[in-house]
Amino acid sequence: MLFLQIISVLLMLAFAAVTFILFINLIYSYFKFKDHGKTVKNLKYFGGSFALFLVFTALGVSSMTGNSFSEVIFSSLLILSILCIPLLILWLTFVFFKYKNPAKTKRAAIFLGSAIALFALSLPFSSSEESEVASPAQAEAASTEEADEEAKLQEQQEALAEEERQATEEAEKQKATEEKEEARIAAEKEAEEKEKAEAAAIKKAEAEKVAAEKKAQEKAEAERVAEEKAAAEKLANEKAAAEKAAQEKIAAENAAQEKAIAEKAAADKAAQEKVAAQSAPTEHFQNCTELTKVYPNGVPSTHPAYQSKMDRDNDNFACER
Repeated sequence: MLFLQIISVLLMLAFAAVTFILFINLIYSYFKFKDHGKTVKNLKYFGGSFALFLVFTALGVSSMTGNSFSEVIFSSLLILSILCIPLLILWLTFVFFKYKNPAKTKRAAIFLGSAIALFALSLPFSSSEESEVASPAQAEAASTEEADEEAKLQEQQEALAEEERQATEEAEKQKATEEKEEARIAAEKEAEEKEKAEAAAIKKAEAEKVAAEKKAQEKAEAERVAEEKAAAEKLANEKAAAEKAAQEKIAAENAAQEKAIAEKAAADKAAQEKVAAQSAPTEHFQNCTELTKVYPNGVPSTHPAYQSKMDRDNDNFACER
């Protein structure tokens, strides 16, 4: 018997694993590859494996619980049909309204009808197949036991009634004592709460007064800081303006002085050039060819032989190489 139970459990676990793997393969082939032939083939394998799993499960449960094999198998089929019928209804509704595919709708309807038929077939056999009939001696013994049980029950009820009466009296006394104690505690609690409320009111008033004074001090301090900041900014602005004006004045004086120096230097240079031009001998050449014969490297603008027409790039040097 133990050997049969162990074999049944091992086969049940093995076919459970195989059934799970075949179910995953069935789902994968249907939703991933959309291969109808492969899906039907996997469905057949899955159905066979699941049937064997169901058989060995029923065999194992029957051997361990002592129930008949047929009772266990029909109970398993009943549970399976109850689980499958809602899923098949959902599938039928989905393929009918989503895909509008008569073939898939027909197939879903066949599966649903099979599940309903399985449910109807399994329902009468899910209960015990044989009902036990009591013998007259067993009936008499059962009647005697029932009378004894009723007498014991009557005695227990009377004892319980007496206990309930005593408990009720004790409860009423306890209740009166508790009510008196609760009244005293409530009075003390009310007085304590009143004292706490008064103390809280006083504390709140003091806190509000302190907060108001602190707020006034902070406001005054903020105003003072703002005034000091404004005065400092004003002084800084005035100082910056004065420094800027002084710098602009100095810059203007320096610019005027530099301009006067530059004008004087230009005037002196012009006078010197004029004097040099008047005192230097004059040389005249028709073009750069004649000039370079005498002056191969050309002549600057201060040279008596310089002519502006020979200075084509206007760099104050005529006929340079």
